[in-house]
Amino acid sequence: MAGPAAAVLAPDRPPDVSAFEVRDPRLSVRPATLRVGDLPPRSAAAARRELEALGVEFEHARLDLRTGRWGTLILSRPLIPGSGVGNRLISEEWQGEAGARAGPPATESGIWGLFVDFLRLHAAELRLDPAEMPRPGRVTVHQEGRLVQIFAPRVLAGVPVRDSYVTAVVNHGNLVLLGARNWGDARGAPEPSLGVAEATAVVRAHLGDRAGEPWGRATLERVPLAVGETLAEFEPGRGLELRPVWALRLRVVDAPGRWEALVDAVTGEILAFEDTNRYATSRRVQGGVYPVSNDGVPPDGVEQAGWPMPFDRVATEQGEVVTDTGGNLPSPVDGKIASSLDGAYVLMSDTCGAIDLTSDGDLDFGVSGGDDCTTPGVGGPGNTHSSRTGFYALNRILEHARSHLPGNPWLGAQLTAQVNLDLSCAAWWNGETLNFSRSGGGCANPGEATGIYDHEWGHGLDDNDAVPTISNPSEGIADVYSALHLDTSCIGRSFLPGNCGGYGDPCVACTGVREIDWERRLSGQPHDLDWIDANCTSGTGPCGGIVHCESAVVSEAVWDLAKRTLPAPPSSFDANTALVAATYLTYLGGGGVGDWYQCTAPFGGCNADGGYLNYLAADDDNGDLTDGTPHMSAIFRAFDLHQIACDSP
Repeated sequence: MAGPAAAVLAPDRPPDVSAFEVRDPRLSVRPATLRVGDLPPRSAAAARRELEALGVEFEHARLDLRTGRWGTLILSRPLIPGSGVGNRLISEEWQGEAGARAGPPATESGIWGLFVDFLRLHAAELRLDPAEMPRPGRVTVHQEGRLVQIFAPRVLAGVPVRDSYVTAVVNHGNLVLLGARNWGDARGAPEPSLGVAEATAVVRAHLGDRAGEPWGRATLERVPLAVGETLAEFEPGRGLELRPVWALRLRVVDAPGRWEALVDAVTGEILAFEDTNRYATSRRVQGGVYPVSNDGVPPDGVEQAGWPMPFDRVATEQGEVVTDTGGNLPSPVDGKIASSLDGAYVLMSDTCGAIDLTSDGDLDFGVSGGDDCTTPGVGGPGNTHSSRTGFYALNRILEHARSHLPGNPWLGAQLTAQVNLDLSCAAWWNGETLNFSRSGGGCANPGEATGIYDHEWGHGLDDNDAVPTISNPSEGIADVYSALHLDTSCIGRSFLPGNCGGYGDPCVACTGVREIDWERRLSGQPHDLDWIDANCTSGTGPCGGIVHCESAVVSEAVWDLAKRTLPAPPSSFDANTALVAATYLTYLGGGGVGDWYQCTAPFGGCNADGGYLNYLAADDDNGDLTDGTPHMSAIFRAFDLHQIACDSP
């Protein structure tokens, strides 16, 4: 599904393109979640009865008044065999949907069947209809079933509902976390009366002579539209409308990007028109690589010769082989060998030209001065700094990620990175490929900075993890993946000619796109939800601010976890162990996030698809979040410093 832009910086484009951009503010739905004790007396009494039937303590639940569904439920309910608290299920008796034997306890189909059984058993309390969920949903199993993440998008009469889904987490066999997002009532929702041809004509009229060709097929969807902004402005349970829309994908003439229009399928009104791009002893293959930056500061800002080209597909006279992680061919090979940096996991596409290197010995792509299209004079016009650095950097972080998420199919597929595009100050993920401009406009070449490769790759993983949508604010997790991988808080060092801006709180020693250590910003103070409200102007973040601005609370919280709270008592980890633990929790817990927080200070992390509770779910060791997790103290303190923890648990 298309979402907000997630680029380091948006690519240059004609200024008049902004005149075509549309976004109806009703598309930014803010859940209105309340504790049971804060509900009116009659509603609170009914909610308490539902929670008793579900076995959930009152303080461990949040009701979304917009939808009338439970936005967050923290429970400890045995679902599959495991060692969680109170779990006495036996594998031989474990059965799935309709009583069919499900096989081994960690099969995705079996887990889905039992999850559906649970939803049906508690249909009255949850008000969720499994018939509206595609079968099977997305079930992601980690560590032979120790941790399971479930994602169920909503489909009404064959029409998908954008940004409406259920998430759940199973830990040690127990269902520990469950919540519904934008699962509003379908009763009274209008039916489409406008055809796709009419909707397309509306968009073409909007663009005039700038209307280009389609880049994807048109789809009929429903989108949640907010009804009112405060509790007094809507009837509880009717705070959003499920509106039918045509999602049309058209190019804009003489403008980069992948543009999508949402046209009301009843009125013909354009609800949105936005760019959806999301803006890092045998024979051997090697070449020069910038380890972190091209700023000339040794050792990691200077090109290093002879670094391996991992997992590269090499043509030999005996057939194709793939190098190992050290760039070595798997066995002695005679004769000529050739490479175009078209590997098992990464394909470099350089607009400077083709990449083609042949040798009777080792394949050495060499080193070179200059930047952009400068080459060592061998390997073709595409053998640039960007191609060599990108191939190495992306293979490294992909290998790292596969060690944490071995079952993720996206990590095992080939990823294309386009470099040296004829733009400046731009890098982005577009849902399929990574894209990097040349230098210019006051910016260095982003394809020569490992941190920016890691950041844009992070958007790709975010788009393809347990909750397969871009999380919000989208920039936070991308910055975190880059920072944890390189162990640096300055994202994309040397990309800018001076220190980064910081939305009113500038960086003091970072020439990258962002600084995620708050002590290295001018104020020296942590950024939180109150800061967002005061400094992040209008956008699509959870608090209605610019996602690049709002991301500070997410990235700073995880950096604090790695650098401040895990090294402190009671964990008292050394620096390396703290970094490993924070990375582990991020790959597992971060994959289950939709919105990292809700804009409800001081405890904005109580949503089931939020960062805090999903980090706890990944950390838990007994299938019961309510009695604590091994590192709950460190996780709470890191997230609470930025007002995105939850007060219970």
